[in-house]
Amino acid sequence: MKDQAAAVFIVLAMASVVTGCARQPAVSSGAVPIEHIEQSEFAERNVSWWYARFKITWPENYPPDGAVDLFLADTVIRPILETYSSKLFRWRFHRRAARDIAGHQFSFIFYASPDVARDIFERIKSNDRLTQAVSSHIIEKVRLDDPEKPARPALADTSDRSWPGTLQKHWPAYIMGVSALWLGLIDEYKDKTVPDGKRDIQALVDAYRDAEEKITNIWYQHGQHALLHHLNAIFGYEPILIRKELTF
Repeated sequence: MKDQAAAVFIVLAMASVVTGCARQPAVSSGAVPIEHIEQSEFAERNVSWWYARFKITWPENYPPDGAVDLFLADTVIRPILETYSSKLFRWRFHRRAARDIAGHQFSFIFYASPDVARDIFERIKSNDRLTQAVSSHIIEKVRLDDPEKPARPALADTSDRSWPGTLQKHWPAYIMGVSALWLGLIDEYKDKTVPDGKRDIQALVDAYRDAEEKITNIWYQHGQHALLHHLNAIFGYEPILIRKELTF
């Protein structure tokens, strides 16, 4: 009975904290959350998901070079986000490396109109540093969706099909926040002692290696509390089913 009473007290205390937070004045950014806009309105605007995929050179008997992912996020994609963030309803990064056809691949995935996608893809194609990375065989291939052929109009269209539909629909908001966090850490830890314009392309990629190590250490040292614990808290500290080991 004592344990039950203690549990009830904790629940009531948490409820009072949440209620107290709710009484604080809301801060409005002027943006309309995407969940409050009907999917039919996006259909009228011809909004769709778009992919920019970068296949990174990965020699045999070597580990994947994660510094290239950071280089792409910061040097190629960050300038795009600075210009177009207000026109991107959702966006995220995806990193993967496996010895298969896709190999080591970094992707920028965003939800926007074809006109915005067209502009973004032109910005990517005209990025001098990306061109140099391709010429130097740091990047093996760049693949961009065709803005004339929108194929993923629903908010859930790039989520894992094995998930419930409601999770597929709302997961993009979660992973966009995580991507923004990661990009912010890159900016904090990248080497700023030498202007990027003063480095050759290999030196520029190498400059992200120390940032990658520091961010990996942040994940190792603080990921359990800062990320996993607080994610668990949002879901009420309920148990989670771990079915299998998932790797990079």
